[in-house]
Amino acid sequence: MSRPVLSLPLPVHLKTRLLQNGFVRAADFEEVESSSELLQIFSASEVRLISSLARAQPSIRTGWVLSNEAQTIRGVSTRVKGLDRLLGGQGLAAESGSVCEIVGQPGEGQTELCLRLTMAVQAAGMRAVYVDSTGSFSYSGANRAAERLREQIQNEGGSALPETKALLEGIGVFRIYYAHELVALLSEFDDICQQLGNVSSRCTKLCMEGNNSICFYY
Repeated sequence: MSRPVLSLPLPVHLKTRLLQNGFVRAADFEEVESSSELLQIFSASEVRLISSLARAQPSIRTGWVLSNEAQTIRGVSTRVKGLDRLLGGQGLAAESGSVCEIVGQPGEGQTELCLRLTMAVQAAGMRAVYVDSTGSFSYSGANRAAERLREQIQNEGGSALPETKALLEGIGVFRIYYAHELVALLSEFDDICQQLGNVSSRCTKLCMEGNNSICFYY
């Protein structure tokens, strides 16, 4: 059975480009992989990478192996104890390859949570990307979130957070107004994160059908 393109261990920008050009399953790519037209879409090295992964059979791993791997994943606390418990007790996974989506009704605090998380990862020496599709990111909101988080960590006896200015400099903010802008951003996302350096959480706040959804990509 041919694997869906989204299941292949490829960078986000390559998956996006495959889908944009009609490659939904690995078999779709295999049928035309020898075509010279592919080189107008992908570089030769990208074609070789996609071809090798498209042919590879998914490996079978037992539940015991997956459980042991989960125990070794390094986590970053969200600084919200209840949320850390829901995420397995360790908070957000610091390793790449996972997605966490939090959904709620408008006004339930998704924006504040997203801001807190972009700052919480900085307590672990990392950076974050905030993709804002609703115009929710503001200096005043970020400043309040920083002060509340700093006060909480101080009361808990943890290491002090950097000053607000340094926290805001540790967040790469992208404002998105149209769907094609989001697609364009995702196609270059890996390169953008490499340029920013040491990016752990890519915190994306989206508005979908009246409900707010926060997605964290690692």
